[in-house]
Amino acid sequence: KAEACTVDAGVVEALHQFASLPKFRRCCMELIAWSLSNEERSKVREHFLSLDTSRRGTITLAELQAAMDVAGISDDEIRHTFAVLNTNPDHEIHYSDFLAAMVSTRIKMHDSLLAATFKRFDQHNSGYITKEDLQDILGESSEDVDQFIQEVELKDGHQEGRISYQEFVSYMRGDPQTHHADKTVRVIDDQLQAQADAPPVRTSLHRPSTTTDRSRLGSKESSSSIGSPPPEDKHSSCALT
Repeated sequence: KAEACTVDAGVVEALHQFASLPKFRRCCMELIAWSLSNEERSKVREHFLSLDTSRRGTITLAELQAAMDVAGISDDEIRHTFAVLNTNPDHEIHYSDFLAAMVSTRIKMHDSLLAATFKRFDQHNSGYITKEDLQDILGESSEDVDQFIQEVELKDGHQEGRISYQEFVSYMRGDPQTHHADKTVRVIDDQLQAQADAPPVRTSLHRPSTTTDRSRLGSKESSSSIGSPPPEDKHSSCALT
């Protein structure tokens, strides 16, 4: 095993939690990591170096074990965490892998990051992440991609077989209130659309005008100055013509 090292407990927990996230969420966080600025990357550099005790520029299984043993994490969980973070054939955790695990815990998922990541997925600039987009980017099977989309749509119960930007943001931030609000808006939109599609009901908003009505309207218009409201007349109403 590698020598014991002093690592921030929050960083160890973030690595541990990352391994338990759904696969699609991890994929999203990996894409977010590629969109980070140099300043954002530098925020967690020291934490990476505290794990990389051999100064090879990567984290080995032994180095991860040395840090996680102190936190009381079992060997099986450590190996699982390493297997999830190890996305390279050299069996070592690279800085980009580490950055993905730090997203949302040590690095804030601000709007511009989420927008940039959504655009990476939205290959055809349709405003949605489609099944084809996910297959092109992730190289996953059709069944896995369907599961990813259902995972996001399950949050608001509105299934279209594609992911909108609002759904993506809500999913990544894990904000149930946003999901609820979005669902409410969708219900209202559906009701309005149903009303628009229904046969029109003939309702007249006009009533015959009278000489008295027209004279009152003319009187009010002439007595008002430009740019100011007409004087209040509690005893008359404008004619609907």
